[in-house]
Amino acid sequence: MIKVSVIIPVYNSEKYLEKCLDSVVNQTLKEIEIICIDDCSSDNSYSILEKYREKDNRIIIIKNKTNQGIGKNRNIGIKNASGEYLAFIDNDDFYSNNFLYDLFYTAKKYDSDICYTHSIFRGSEDYDILDDNDIKNDDYLIDYTLPSYFYLYSDKGVYNDRLWPWEVWGKIWKREFIIKNNITFIDSNYFEDLVFLLESIVYSPKISVNNNAKYYNRNIVTSAGRSKRSVESDIRNYTAMFGRIFNIYYQKSYKNISYALDRFMIEVYKLYEKIENKEIFYKELSNNMSNIVSDKNNVYPNIKMLKAMYICFINKKTIKQFESVIFRYKIITKMLPRFFLKELRKNSILI
Repeated sequence: MIKVSVIIPVYNSEKYLEKCLDSVVNQTLKEIEIICIDDCSSDNSYSILEKYREKDNRIIIIKNKTNQGIGKNRNIGIKNASGEYLAFIDNDDFYSNNFLYDLFYTAKKYDSDICYTHSIFRGSEDYDILDDNDIKNDDYLIDYTLPSYFYLYSDKGVYNDRLWPWEVWGKIWKREFIIKNNITFIDSNYFEDLVFLLESIVYSPKISVNNNAKYYNRNIVTSAGRSKRSVESDIRNYTAMFGRIFNIYYQKSYKNISYALDRFMIEVYKLYEKIENKEIFYKELSNNMSNIVSDKNNVYPNIKMLKAMYICFINKKTIKQFESVIFRYKIITKMLPRFFLKELRKNSILI
């Protein structure tokens, strides 16, 4: 019986792929299958996959005829998987030796739909295992509600991903849970992880944690999930993200949609602050969001700052009106004392 299916989208990662594969084939949990989807790599990645398959019959290679992107590749992996649980790893990252063992047996212990670790290390291109002396050697079951899940803000108003890591690759997922609820990745090369997680928690999964499992992530631009982004791709991907989140929560978890819209608008705000083509992005995304919402315009984000921004988008207000909202809240955060800002955040006024 295959306990875990490890899904690896591969694209032009010859420099890091061997270390990634070594970390998977050498897992202490041996009852695994390794599904590698080569997405039309132009380097030596496919040859590396073939070399490893000759040595290890647990490796399955799927070669795309056309480039599909990481979201579709992961869906291909899910469709071809047969393990009790699913795991995802980026082609330039690597696991600790006991990663799958620790998560699998904790998941079995609590009959979890999702089991994850907080022990995620992020480094530059050329790095090895980091010092992990601060890791807590424990496992436990998460007690949560959807509103508590979304309330992930520190006192400083910064979104805290460390409380609930949103990436899919630091976790294992019960395949039956994913298939039964028809959860899939959006056709996107970024934020497909976040949308997959947000869609999953609609169905109230049983979630556990084992921090002994360690995941090593490389912060580089050649990963299958990272590429230079144009404003057109930003518009396309944020539209896909909004469409999936809005429709799933409107249909399946209406009472929690305001929290999901908070999370989406935080990402919009973060991107808007750093992109150059603000006017094109705002205009096109506004049109697309307005079309998706249509007559379902009776729901809004929970946080007032984000609500004001959201109203600008769905009502297709001018970019000057949108920027005036941002400017107003920036002035507030600069002028008011910290203790007062803390109270405003606690009362869902600011992020």
